[in-house]
Amino acid sequence: MGSARWLRIVALIAAIGVYGQSLLGGLVSSQWAVHQCLYGDRLCGVLNSHLISVVPATLSVLSVVIVAWRSPALAPLLRQLSFLLLPLVGLQVALGWSTLQLKLQVPALTVAHQMIGATLLGLLVAISTLAWRDC
Repeated sequence: MGSARWLRIVALIAAIGVYGQSLLGGLVSSQWAVHQCLYGDRLCGVLNSHLISVVPATLSVLSVVIVAWRSPALAPLLRQLSFLLLPLVGLQVALGWSTLQLKLQVPALTVAHQMIGATLLGLLVAISTLAWRDC
């Protein structure tokens, strides 16, 4: 089709960004950086890196949605998968914010945050792969 040219590039960049954000999240989780920072002024750099990286990761995911929306001849499957990103990224940001506000006291929120992050990454890889195949 050729209509997925921009989508393949943007989705690949977004997948790399979300993967990097996931790595930072894993570091925050494994080092207990939230507790270390809030209660002892240690590892705040690790936590702040994860928090600051939310902006480019979120913007890159939203870029995939915008490119899909602006590509009228895009394959229906690619369009549907791309539009699924919007509620997922909103949910991910809300879960992350809630988890931080509750100082990781609700394990189900933390697990849900990790699950949605993994889902976002998988969906972006699928979109990127299908877009590369479609061009």
